[in-house]
Amino acid sequence: MASSERMVDAEQTRPGFELATSPTSSFDIKILIVATSLLLLLLSAFCFNLTLRWVLRRLHTTSSLAPAPPGLKKRYLSSIPSTLFRNLPQSQAATTPQCPICLVDFGDTERIRVLPICQHVFHVSCVDTWLVKSSSCPTCRGDLMEAMLAERPSLQVHVQIVVSSDGSLSSSLSKEDTHIKYFL
Repeated sequence: MASSERMVDAEQTRPGFELATSPTSSFDIKILIVATSLLLLLLSAFCFNLTLRWVLRRLHTTSSLAPAPPGLKKRYLSSIPSTLFRNLPQSQAATTPQCPICLVDFGDTERIRVLPICQHVFHVSCVDTWLVKSSSCPTCRGDLMEAMLAERPSLQVHVQIVVSSDGSLSSSLSKEDTHIKYFL
């Protein structure tokens, strides 16, 4: 038993031992670890991006959207004049052949409303349904309530009460409607 005989370990005789200890197998494990790490990093960056975009969208929509103006009351709604489509000036009828809300062509005998602030034309039923919910024009978003209040003249009443030295009262009442005031 000299130098030609070597001690053989039972582990070394196991099938596949050469593959487990070969330099290529440790290289494959390193590639697998690096690839898995890169995949997890990419997945984390994607989730962070989605979360950041969601937060920014929430912040942007809540801060930039002004609340819609409240709808018009029936008395204001009835003060907007309505007419038949055939009574509309030819130039305005040619530029607005259909209702922008329902997209149906105007008929000559249909009742329409021309909004006073912007001159946009709508079917009465379409625009009334809209204006009960919002006081803005459906096309240009101009505020009708603001315009109606600016156009409406106010009535000023002057009351004068005079108390005489004998204790009797006299009063006078006068009214002026020439001044325009803004009020709600």
